[in-house]
Amino acid sequence: MVEERDENLQAADGKNESAETQNNSVENTQPEAQASAEEAIEKSEDEHVKLLSEKSVDEVVDEIEQHVASESEEDKEIHETQPEEEHIPLLSYKDFEIPALLNEAKSLLESYPVQKIKKHFDEIKSAFEDKVYQLTQEFKEAHPDADTVDLKIPEIKELKFVFKDYKNKLYAYRKEIQERLEANLKKREDLIDELKHIIDSTEYSFDERIKKFKDIQKQWRTAGSIPRAKYTDIWQTFKHHEERFYDLLDLDRDYRDKVFQENLAQKQAIIDEAKKLLDDDDVHRTFKELQMLHKKWKEETGPVAREYREKIWEEFKAVTKQIHDKRRDFYKKLKEEFADNLVKKQEIIEKLKELTAEIPETHKDWQQKIKRVEALREQFYQLGFVPKKNREEIWDAFKSTIKEFNKHKNNFYKSLKELQKENLDKKMALIKIAEELKDSEDWETATQKFKEIQEDWKKIGHVPRKYSEKIWQQFREACNYYFDRYYAHKRSEKSEEYENFIKKKDYFTKLKEQFKDADGEAGYTIDDIKKIVAEWKTLGYVPDNKHYINVKFNKFINNLYDKLHIDKRELSFLKFKNTVDQYLEDENYRKLDSEKRYVRQKIESILKEIEQLENNMMFVKSDDDNNPFKKEAEKNLTKNKEILDFWKKKLQYLESLDY
Repeated sequence: MVEERDENLQAADGKNESAETQNNSVENTQPEAQASAEEAIEKSEDEHVKLLSEKSVDEVVDEIEQHVASESEEDKEIHETQPEEEHIPLLSYKDFEIPALLNEAKSLLESYPVQKIKKHFDEIKSAFEDKVYQLTQEFKEAHPDADTVDLKIPEIKELKFVFKDYKNKLYAYRKEIQERLEANLKKREDLIDELKHIIDSTEYSFDERIKKFKDIQKQWRTAGSIPRAKYTDIWQTFKHHEERFYDLLDLDRDYRDKVFQENLAQKQAIIDEAKKLLDDDDVHRTFKELQMLHKKWKEETGPVAREYREKIWEEFKAVTKQIHDKRRDFYKKLKEEFADNLVKKQEIIEKLKELTAEIPETHKDWQQKIKRVEALREQFYQLGFVPKKNREEIWDAFKSTIKEFNKHKNNFYKSLKELQKENLDKKMALIKIAEELKDSEDWETATQKFKEIQEDWKKIGHVPRKYSEKIWQQFREACNYYFDRYYAHKRSEKSEEYENFIKKKDYFTKLKEQFKDADGEAGYTIDDIKKIVAEWKTLGYVPDNKHYINVKFNKFINNLYDKLHIDKRELSFLKFKNTVDQYLEDENYRKLDSEKRYVRQKIESILKEIEQLENNMMFVKSDDDNNPFKKEAEKNLTKNKEILDFWKKKLQYLESLDY
């Protein structure tokens, strides 16, 4: 019923919010995968300068030993009781408002071990202090005469309490660790004293010494971590007395050789494990495994026979050097990749800046641009890391560019929402018109009005999505209601028109019978013909496919006119008028307009002919009345003026018609 349905930005309205939200997310967080990988290599990357330089075997081993000592403070018992470690995203907290910082701090403190969130809390505290300073400066500028600063943000006080709670928990954790390390140190010192005692004492038999020594070794291996500062000294002291103990074994060389052989097998097994690490491409894992092997070498294996002592150690150092060199080569390649990533990310940022500089004006253009920005953003994330010194700079540049893009986008959609609100008001006004007219029986006026408001509806544009379908249904129902009534009326008219056709057909048959003998002198006048035509018109319209009855009638009337002894021009005009009147009755306005154009063209042609004749007469002597050319020209001029009057009469009649 309605000529054309307006889909009303169904898809567009549904994407506005999602497009906006999707792009805003980049402002608040780095990609999780990137942050996770960064944590994994952060410590190693700080050592790039050391790693990329050539080192001797002893320098490499010393470096490993330092790592082993630095990790000796880690309490295995504590870590074994904690759940499996998970990645904690490090967000861009400087973009958070104070309430968001409070929520994040509380969530971290409730969800993760306190020792795992130090970096997060340092960043949150720094962002909090910057935000408070900024707000304080703004308050002072707005209230220059105020004695005190009152930001009226209750979250500030609550966040300070969270910081204090975090600090207390971190202190308690560190205190617990330190107490446990000190207890483990005391345990190891006691084991050394016990070892010294069984060496120096004479109260034990050989078998008793062996049994107690093995028990001390077992306890030593499970004694736990100790303070880093004491690690080397305590280990060397234990090894010294361990070697003293083995010196006692000279009393039983077979037993000593057996122990040396067992220790040699253990050390060889460690070397074999180290060699397997050469096939592992994960340099971070292999480096940690290598440290554990060195720690195992020192803490869990005893001395070997002197002839193997240097050889076995050199073999272990050589494998250690190979693993180190592989790690160094990895970081050389990584450094090159980071530099390449930096260049590529800078290029992406430039492309983003170009896209941001071109501000679209339509929703469709914005959606296309958002997709392009999303593709570039994904490329940026997929590229990986850049050199650490450039990391914050490149991230800030990327984030600020995205933020600028989002600002333009959000401004557009904000203005779009305002425009859609105006469109909603306009469409509601059209709905009001449609509902007021839907019961009208002024078919011609109402139909035209409905067509106009349908066209207006299409031109108005989009409305807020939540109203779109509802108002469209309301408008469509009003239009459909009217056009259902209109077409029902038309159908009833068609039935009436067919009845008119039957009447005209009967009347026409009667006329033909009445005038069938009028071959000579007409037994009727012009007035009689006019009465016949008037009667015909009263019979009404006929269906479009029955218009031939009117054509036959006009031909019949023209034949009647031809039998009257009247002036030819008058007869021609009567026929013209009869034809035109029939066009009007049939509402054939196209034919009427065509006839009007033809008459005007004819008048213009006659005017040109008259003008040409008048020009020609200027060359004929005016005092020579017998000049045949002058007589012919005057005759033609008079004739054309008469013809002109006749055609003007036709035009006048056409223009008098109301259609």
